Amino acid sequence: MRRNNLVRFSTGLLLLAAAALVVPACGGGGSSGGRNSKDLVLLKFLLVDQNLKNIGGTGTTNAFRDTRILFVFNTKVNPVSANARTIRIGIPTGGGLFLAATGRFETVEGHPNWIVFNPTVSENGVPNPFGLDANALYEVDIPAVGDADKLVENARKRPIVKSFSAQFQTSDQYLQNFVQPELLSTDPYDGQTDVPSNADIVLNFTAPMKPDSFKLGSSFIVRNLSIDRDVLGTLRFSTDAKTVTFRPVFGYGKGPFDIFVRVTTDVTNLPGNKIPKEVRFTFTTMYDPTAPSFDDITENFDSNTYEDTSFQNVFPLAAWNKGVTSGFLAGVFFSGTITIQPSSNSYAWSPWCFTTATQWQGMWQSSEIGSARTITGFDWYKWCYTSNTVSGVTIKMGHTQTGTLTTNFTGNYSDTPVTVVNSTNYSISNAPSFNWIAGPKFTGNFKYNGSDNIIMEINHNGASVAWTSGTFTRMGLWRVMATDPLTRSAFTAPTGYPGGSPQTRNWHYWARFYYLVSQSEAQSKWYDTG
Repeated sequence: MRRNNLVRFSTGLLLLAAAALVVPACGGGGSSGGRNSKDLVLLKFLLVDQNLKNIGGTGTTNAFRDTRILFVFNTKVNPVSANARTIRIGIPTGGGLFLAATGRFETVEGHPNWIVFNPTVSENGVPNPFGLDANALYEVDIPAVGDADKLVENARKRPIVKSFSAQFQTSDQYLQNFVQPELLSTDPYDGQTDVPSNADIVLNFTAPMKPDSFKLGSSFIVRNLSIDRDVLGTLRFSTDAKTVTFRPVFGYGKGPFDIFVRVTTDVTNLPGNKIPKEVRFTFTTMYDPTAPSFDDITENFDSNTYEDTSFQNVFPLAAWNKGVTSGFLAGVFFSGTITIQPSSNSYAWSPWCFTTATQWQGMWQSSEIGSARTITGFDWYKWCYTSNTVSGVTIKMGHTQTGTLTTNFTGNYSDTPVTVVNSTNYSISNAPSFNWIAGPKFTGNFKYNGSDNIIMEINHNGASVAWTSGTFTRMGLWRVMATDPLTRSAFTAPTGYPGGSPQTRNWHYWARFYYLVSQSEAQSKWYDTG
């Protein structure tokens, strides 16, 4: 196994002992040029690991963030001349500018013509374990005579005679070393008492840790056992990423409290190796009368008088469905009465409508509904020309994971329908058909989960009317749209209806719905109860 001995030059560069290290004869690209022994020429450009093993070259698209860059010249290099001005490495930003990569240029012991760029340490020797930026395009440029005033030189201080350029792209990964990181110490330590009420929790590891793997409340948990509540806080990492510090935002309270810390095996070092076992320890805070006291406050309101409904939007109409919004509706009319007056113009055909069936269900697919949101109400498209009053109406809404409905109404739901509408009477005056009409007011909101399909179910306690020459003696409240690709509705049919009852059809109602935008959603808050 090779070992690299680090020796500092007075120039600020490092010497790397590289006995038996051999640069491969191919891979990575480079430049030719004059071969006069007095001239400096770049022979090879390689991406290498910490042991200087070749792992890529120009054009590489998945370079590790901690990869080194090796430059092989034809003759001994003046190490002072190899720096960020003479060998430019960075992310292009346009206009010939770029963000310079953090790192240090080093030489290799036994190979005076080799220069290595190490991105895991800064120019002044400060560790930088994160290395290069993730998923970034890097450009490497070495100017030659006539291109810049500062150039890489050989030992005789003769500048490089031919310029060089290359590009490579990083991934978000690090070189895998298959060595699991271990916890060295914690502060406070397990069982410690009289810990300050606002003390940081500090964990020291043997290797640089990956910040994204530390997730508060999941892989890194701090809980106040005395009051059975998680402690709010923030995480920060040391420069070398080996030390992780948790700082409680509000402290732990007046105390004394028993604080439990758990770090799961989901936390990893930069190459992705997990810690070998969970970390668990407990400490006790001291009594601090000056510490703020925080409690959970439950906000219960007995009136919606001052509810903010100013941030409502109409859900965008679905173009595929003739401009009809597929819907969000939930709730129950508690034995409510719906009354609608006749339209002022005639209808084109007699639609099927729920007033002729005692039970009806319709389904809307999640792809038509959109993301999770809070629904506050709806409009419906009127289709009626006769006066009509229907009593005992209930409207329910719930989620479903099925693609089509069956005549087993109850079995279509994947959850318990919720109640959002509470109205004992709902009346619409004379209005034209083919017109959007405001639906009954919601007294509660329906929270759509954003992934399942939706069922709307309508029931009423009136008798099912007879089928008469293809028309109904009662006209519906909503217009029925047909035909859809799926069997979207199930219903009990009126007496004499062809095919009997119950049935399924590829029909649905024409409706559009209202939802809250993010500004009006209620958020939980913290209050100082001290």
